[in-house]
Amino acid sequence: MSRASARRSSRRRFPARRCSSTSSWSGPPWPCSGSGSSSGTRIALPLSSESAVEVAPGEVVGRGVGRRFKITLSTSRSLKETILRRELPRTRELWALQDVDLHVRPGEAFGIVGRNGSGKSTLLKLIAGIFAPTTGVLAVGGRVGSLIEIGAGFHPEFTGRENVYLNAAIYGLKRSYVDEHIGEILRFAELEAFADVAVRTYSSGMYMRLGFSVAMHINPDVLLLDEVLAVGDEAFQQKCYGAIADFKRAGGTIVFVSHDPGTVERICDRAILLEDGRVLEEGPAGEVVRSYHRRLVMGAEKPGAPRDSEGVERYRVHEVRAISG
Repeated sequence: MSRASARRSSRRRFPARRCSSTSSWSGPPWPCSGSGSSSGTRIALPLSSESAVEVAPGEVVGRGVGRRFKITLSTSRSLKETILRRELPRTRELWALQDVDLHVRPGEAFGIVGRNGSGKSTLLKLIAGIFAPTTGVLAVGGRVGSLIEIGAGFHPEFTGRENVYLNAAIYGLKRSYVDEHIGEILRFAELEAFADVAVRTYSSGMYMRLGFSVAMHINPDVLLLDEVLAVGDEAFQQKCYGAIADFKRAGGTIVFVSHDPGTVERICDRAILLEDGRVLEEGPAGEVVRSYHRRLVMGAEKPGAPRDSEGVERYRVHEVRAISG
């Protein structure tokens, strides 16, 4: 039975991650329940039966999802000053996401676009189980593989080989499975010659290659990808995109964040546009990307409008001078 047909025939009720009085919890990025099975789900907080959401393996459902952080306004005071004044530094609340409704279908490639700071990475971390939602519920069917931050989940003093085993254990895989696949994991990452070297000596590109290879070889139902692919060289990027296409053809679900509109349109079926933590638009990936660009251009044309770091403004070098001393 194919991956896609198996998903269609195996819808189950999974407990959803939901808000709680302990919403500041930001636990470990590994499954807390069902970790040894591809039909498990990532659970971040204690659950009640009322929070159960019916999702199939590879499906992601979010209802009214929000995530709040507390930001310290001043860090200039010393511990002595804090003790003498008997008061903590002032803080304010920052809502990274608010009222986000999300439905990623099994076997779908789903894109998330938006300006820097719009909440894209926070949403990926909620799906991965790194954060818990402050409000709303979020359910993810099956095992989740993620490549969100360079080096996340790796111990710097462990070798590349040891970190493969560590990550596999975090994802609930047996050692015998890793023994069988360690060779192909290292070959795909092109790190056979560095397998027994501590990863603290790796470059960011080597970190990315190992992380991507591990994520692809754990047989995930849902694969989360952030901008980290941009770190690798062009040849390895194309290798990664080929593996992503194979994963998608096999019925895998992809949630993809990128500022490259061509890549989003090429990989994704649908997408959402985030702005200030809210969903502004949802639809076919091409339409959402074009809407995003229109908003960037309109914002850039307003007098005094700040230029977004993703760039809609062109710069020309008129003169270069070398100044000594």
